[in-house]
Amino acid sequence: MKKNELVLIAVYGSLIKGLSNHNIIVNSKYVGVFESKPKFTMISLESFPALINKGNTSITFHVYAVDADVFDSVNVLEGYRGENKNNFYERGILKTPFGNAFYYYQNKSKLKENNPIVASGNWYDHYTTQVKTY
Repeated sequence: MKKNELVLIAVYGSLIKGLSNHNIIVNSKYVGVFESKPKFTMISLESFPALINKGNTSITFHVYAVDADVFDSVNVLEGYRGENKNNFYERGILKTPFGNAFYYYQNKSKLKENNPIVASGNWYDHYTTQVKTY
């Protein structure tokens, strides 16, 4: 990726405005929000979510256009070191109404058996009404 080039990322968890890691992308261009097709499962890892690329839940994604430095910072946050590495999250490409965007999903081998499912597919609503009240 070139220094001045922008890429789209689709975020669904702590990078959303108002949540703990938004500061990483705060100066990036917000493109829009959309709900995906119902093909994922969202689970709670307590203070942040994870997506599994299998299921029947629509996910609320927020799309941002980010530069190379921000993209690198998001990769670090998500524990993504490259293809075929021991990543915490894997990186994929998602078709959005705004164009193809990178997104991060969980490698099922990193999960516990009892991670709660977020049936709404909306982490912001779940976190601000459920998790933060504990």
